[in-house]
Amino acid sequence: MSNKPLDHPIISSVIAGIILWIIAWLAGYIPVFWKWLNNLINSIYTFTTQDISIPLWLIILISIPLLKLSFKSISKSISSNQTEHNMFMSNQGEVQIVVEEDEEIKLSTQEDRVMRLFIEADGKSIKPDHLTYKLNTSNLKVEQILEALIDKELIESYRSPMYGTSFGLTREGRDYMMGNEF
Repeated sequence: MSNKPLDHPIISSVIAGIILWIIAWLAGYIPVFWKWLNNLINSIYTFTTQDISIPLWLIILISIPLLKLSFKSISKSISSNQTEHNMFMSNQGEVQIVVEEDEEIKLSTQEDRVMRLFIEADGKSIKPDHLTYKLNTSNLKVEQILEALIDKELIESYRSPMYGTSFGLTREGRDYMMGNEF
């Protein structure tokens, strides 16, 4: 036994708890409590596992609002995607996405430096620590820059349980960099 300061209070508390439990058992309070708890658990189990019949009209009535909500969220996501991109069918029947011409992406000088580091990485992913080192700035500033580039859909994050979080160029980011001849 070690002589740590917490060893003795814990042991004495456990012994005091056992003594109080034995006294309560002898007084007859615990058996009543156990019987009450057992009845409660049995009642809950019986209530939750018994067969009940639900009318079909009630199931349909409940499912209609849920379907409306799901279709509404799907239609919102489709409409937001269509406002960002114009889709049209080519002669081969393939779907092509064309970015609207009036969307001009503006980068700050820090964002530009980060994008140049991604070009230097030649398609490989980069960890935030590497960007902090290369930019000679704080982790907080790098996180802000990365969030801004993710919002502009130029980069994306990859999470790996073994290697942690890293970032890489998206297709739009690569096209942006190629279009600006970096």
